[in-house]
Amino acid sequence: VTGTTLNVSGTSSGGNGGGLFSDARVSFSSGTAVSLTNSRAGNSTSAADGGALSLSSLAVEDSALLIEGARASGAGGAVSARGTGGVVFRQSQVVLRDTSSVGDGGGIHTSSPLWSVTVVQSNLSFDGTSAQGSGGGVAT
Repeated sequence: VTGTTLNVSGTSSGGNGGGLFSDARVSFSSGTAVSLTNSRAGNSTSAADGGALSLSSLAVEDSALLIEGARASGAGGAVSARGTGGVVFRQSQVVLRDTSSVGDGGGIHTSSPLWSVTVVQSNLSFDGTSAQGSGGGVAT
């Protein structure tokens, strides 16, 4: 997604990715403004990852990302990344507010030992993120 505005609100999934699910890399760049609010992944009978985003890898460059009120019954209250590409925030404004998971990573969860979360010249804010497992903000 390049140079546009994307707003997703009040969505849910019984599986992974309450707001957006992708088996590929997702990139937001060149002034894109993304807002994902009040999204849910999973339910009381199934554990699901990525309350707002469940994807292979994520790149946010020269853009703004707000995830607020996301919940996951599995890992990654806001973002669950399960591929080999990494999570990269470069020259961006990223806010994760009031996100939670029953598993690990109340804000961001990566599930591969090769994964990392890279922040370059960006503002990354965790406000009210929590996990019942490891990493209230980030678990890699």
